Amino acid sequence: MSDNPIQANINVDANSLKTITCTCGAFIFESVAIYKAVPSIYSPTGKPTAIAMPCLRCIKCGEVHSMENVMKSIKDDSPIIGLGKGN
Repeated sequence: MSDNPIQANINVDANSLKTITCTCGAFIFESVAIYKAVPSIYSPTGKPTAIAMPCLRCIKCGEVHSMENVMKSIKDDSPIIGLGKGN
């Protein structure tokens, strides 16, 4: 028995899907990242390192949105709550 889930090809009309919007009303985003410092005590190498957290930045207002907040907005059917301006 395999632990791999069964995958099915599903055709979805992208025009029928909900458009994700910023609180300013815009719907065009660019991919950005927030970098977090990882102390050596938590690092698998025993040395300090950094990890990138993918985010989206609204090109109209500059608000940065975590992917967690993006997914929550989809679930709640509401605009994304931002993390602040990315400047």
